Parts: sequence; structure tokens; C-alpha cells
Amino acid sequence: MKYKARFVACGYNQIEGVDYFDTYASVMNGKSFRILLALYNSSEEYSMQHWDVKQAFVNAPIEETVYVHQIKGCEKEGEERSVLRLKKALYGTKQAAAAWQKHLAQILVGEGGRRNLKDECVFIFNECGGVCVIGTHVDDLFVLSDRKGEKIRDRVLKKLQEGMEIDNRGEISYALDMCIETDRGRGILKISQQQYIKNLIHKFQLSEAKGKETPGVELTTEHIPKTQKEQQEVGKLPIRELIGGLWWVALVSRPARRIMSTSSLRHPTAPNRQRARGSYTCENCWWALA
Repeated sequence: MKYKARFVACGYNQIEGVDYFDTYASVMNGKSFRILLALYNSSEEYSMQHWDVKQAFVNAPIEETVYVHQIKGCEKEGEERSVLRLKKALYGTKQAAAAWQKHLAQILVGEGGRRNLKDECVFIFNECGGVCVIGTHVDDLFVLSDRKGEKIRDRVLKKLQEGMEIDNRGEISYALDMCIETDRGRGILKISQQQYIKNLIHKFQLSEAKGKETPGVELTTEHIPKTQKEQQEVGKLPIRELIGGLWWVALVSRPARRIMSTSSLRHPTAPNRQRARGSYTCENCWWALA
């Protein structure tokens, strides 16, 4: 077991247009990730590594002027009432993710990478007949390269390690809640979210739920709670969190279940218990199919 503490800013006190402007954090498109995996699996010529950037956000410089209070109990002696001005994008600040994405893109472009026209989170390197493609998903980097492109890959890794700590996890096998299995000799690529779905089952206490071949219920406006008591009861249920888990599974490994997920998205803030049971039953069915 590992314990760690993190200095986090109270971003909810920031004022838009004064303390921050952009808050987005672009991530690689799911189709782009599948293309990288398909190329990797197509030939022994390719390798695909998974890099994880440690404490990614605090590596990015912050452009706005933002101050934070000192940590209670750790104030500088004689300056207890002083505040700290941020030089880096501290976790909790609204612009942290956008600042990190901008900083990472500047490094990769500076090393010769070209942004893909269709996906700005994919960077392509072409040098001396070698190819290296880097896809970014916040602090996760997926690096595809052929044998001649390994020099590019190693150079980029060395550059990144000059200013941040990177965990090189080697050949890709598990990423973004996906278990990835390849058999390049036979041309077989498998993507599974079985463990992720089991974790959802455990998190939402659905181990005793019964699965159905056609899960869910038909949703209409009649399913929206009308009385204050019904709204309070439903407010205690983690509906949005559940729908997010369902939608991620549908996007990655269960595309046939998108209809049910889309239906659940219609009333994410005001479902009644019948709709909640429908979503829960749907999740259990996916676990059985994983």
C-alpha cells in the first residue's frame, strides 16, 4: 500500500476571465487509438510503448496570475500571512489541464512532431525513413514506432525526462481501463474491459443484480420524478457517475450497447427509480458479456 499527499488549490474560488480562460483537456480520439493498435498488431516491425507522466499538471507553466494560501501547519516562519504565487499549474486550478496539454504539445512540436489534421492529440514524426507516432490522453502517452523510428522515440523520451518524471511501462498491455492482447503472428487483437466492468459492479453494489438479454426500460418523460420526495430519493443515487461508466464501456468495447447508453443520457439529472433500475440491470448484463 502506498500513501501520498497532494497540494491542491481551491479552484472553485477562481473567476472566469480573470483567474483562468481555457479549461479544456483534449484527449486522443478513440478511433485514433484503435488505428494505432491495428498498426502495431499488423507487423512485427512496429512496437508500441505506454508512457505515464507522473504529476503531469505541475510540470506545466501557468500564464495567469494566481495566488494560493500556504498549507496550514507548513507556513514559512515569520511570513504566516503571506500567500504563494503559482508558477506551475497546480492540481485543482481550473486551467491546469489546458496548461498541461499546451506545454506537452510545445515539447512534441519542438522535437519535430506534426499534429494530425483530424486529431490534434496525435503527433507524427518522420525522419530518415523512420516513423514515430505519439498519441496523448492527458498524462498517458502511447508511442508507436517502427525499427528506424526507435531513435526518434528514444530522443523524445529523453527530452521529456529532462523536465518531468516519466514511467515507461514498456510494450502496451493495459491502458485506459482496457486489457490489450495481441497475437501478431495470427493477426489477432483483443480489447477487453472485463476488469473495469467488474470494478463498476463492485462500486455500485450490483453483484446480486440479475442480468437480462435485453436490459433497460423504455424511457419517456413520465419517468421523470414529479414530487419533491421522489426527487430527493433519486438525488441520492449516483446516476451521472453510473451513466459515465456505461458510456465509456459502450465507446470502447461494447458499441452495440450505445443505444441503451444514449437513452440513459436523456435525463441524467432527473431519473426515477424505474430508470435507475434499468441502468443497473444494463450494467450487470455488460459484466456478463465481458
